[in-house]
Amino acid sequence: MSLQLELPPAFFDSLKNELKDVYAEAMAEAKRDIGFMKEFLTIKEACEYATVSNNTFTNNFIAEGLPTFKIGQKIYVRKSDINDFISRHKIN
Repeated sequence: MSLQLELPPAFFDSLKNELKDVYAEAMAEAKRDIGFMKEFLTIKEACEYATVSNNTFTNNFIAEGLPTFKIGQKIYVRKSDINDFISRHKIN
């Protein structure tokens, strides 16, 4: 005895969209995880890591002495330097 179930085409469209959303979320999470494992970050990655805007990062972090490294046209920041910089600016 076998049971056959017929599903409407809208179900498959909905399932496909849900799977796309799950895949996109998993890929974004994997990219974030890779960023957390890297020692050197680009300015864009450093801004995301420190949860600040590009202007804040440039005008405060770098302008106040955060070490940077330039290779070609790319500027990098060591993640541990960001952590140290933030730790040195403790308020209380």
